Amino acid sequence: GGEGGGEGGGEAKEGGGGEGEEGGREGAGERGDGEGVGDGGDGEGGGDGDADGDGDGEEDAAAVSAICSARAATEASVYDAVHPEWPASHDLSIYSRYPERPGCSCQLSDPPTSHEPLAAVAAGDTDGPPCFTPTAPNDEPLLDLAFVKRIEHDQRCFISYFDEINKRDELQQAVKAQVAECLTPQRSGEEPQRAVFLIGDSHANSLSQGLMASLDGAASVAWAAMGAGCGWVGSRVRRAEYQCEEEDCHDNHGAQACKGYVEGVRSTLSTQLQPCDVVVVHMSRGKWGGTENDPWDDFDDTYAEQVALHVELQALVRSKGAKLVLVGDSIDLPEEPSYCIPSAVAPNAGERCEQTIADIDAFNDHVTYEQLAKQEGTFFMKIAHLFCEPGSGAKRCGAFVPGTSTLAFHDTGHLSSAGSLYLWPFLCDFFSSNGLLGEPY
Repeated sequence: GGEGGGEGGGEAKEGGGGEGEEGGREGAGERGDGEGVGDGGDGEGGGDGDADGDGDGEEDAAAVSAICSARAATEASVYDAVHPEWPASHDLSIYSRYPERPGCSCQLSDPPTSHEPLAAVAAGDTDGPPCFTPTAPNDEPLLDLAFVKRIEHDQRCFISYFDEINKRDELQQAVKAQVAECLTPQRSGEEPQRAVFLIGDSHANSLSQGLMASLDGAASVAWAAMGAGCGWVGSRVRRAEYQCEEEDCHDNHGAQACKGYVEGVRSTLSTQLQPCDVVVVHMSRGKWGGTENDPWDDFDDTYAEQVALHVELQALVRSKGAKLVLVGDSIDLPEEPSYCIPSAVAPNAGERCEQTIADIDAFNDHVTYEQLAKQEGTFFMKIAHLFCEPGSGAKRCGAFVPGTSTLAFHDTGHLSSAGSLYLWPFLCDFFSSNGLLGEPY
């Protein structure tokens, strides 16, 4: 499972892995002393067990591993084919200019970010893309409300509620059809090819840019996200998020669309998943307990249902010979990021958006994902610490990409384009370190 590698091999360089406690599969993706890959637990489901007791389990696992290592990359950009809107966004298209990607290698920016990716090299020492592209706030497209509106309404895989459809059954079928379209990867050629499926809420929509950049040329990335209370959630979360009085939210348009999303994800993954594929889940941590200002009333039962839904997903993914990656949420800012930009009259404005690493380590999603990642074939990647300044002391975490003046968020909880793309080499390193990309990665 996801907590291998002991305690992370000690304190990681530049704060990677959070003073050693985020080693193993959590800490992979940043340069440090730990191995980054653990042996994994035995889990409970018996998915890797040898049913007839003849000792073939290890041989079967080795055979699957060999197949996954040899699985061909797409050798083509995922952007234009699957997500036609994203190339128009700031700096995203530069990552599709590298059809022959040198693994996760990237060129350090000048000055570099505070966290250094594992495969980072000095500028000019690789043909790979930049690790990070500094962006001034005025040039950040997701701070432009007109651009945000266009992206959210025109980006077909950030699924809307189909307000023009009034009948519940028709609504759910429309959502399911859209999910099926968006979660159908671009597989081509004679050799089997690897696909990565991203599901979740509006936070998954924000992460999609960094994920596509990290895996361009290594896998076909297919994603479908649904915001405003939805994501990979059960009926109790839907009732809480959409404030339904009736048990099945029968008359709530948004909740019924969300039900269609979950059912669409379940059915599409059942038909599309192949061995060596990867499913990525990324959601707001509010889906694990509500928010500080609006906590769940029925926490125990709702939380248990969410865990059960993720265990169900684990079983589905494992039955297909695929892997599951749980990406923890980033951070929630106490103020809008635009209020935290230092100026001559407010040179310390950045402090308005800061939190401590201790606040982040207590997040519900981190605790839950750590437990789920003990199951073989499930991995947990923390990204919140990548928005904190490394080193001793309080480790302040705020609105900017650490070490830069680039805003990492476009509101209190959603990554900006620059913030999402900042994550690409860390995501790539995590996938590579855990053997999820095969050769040559």
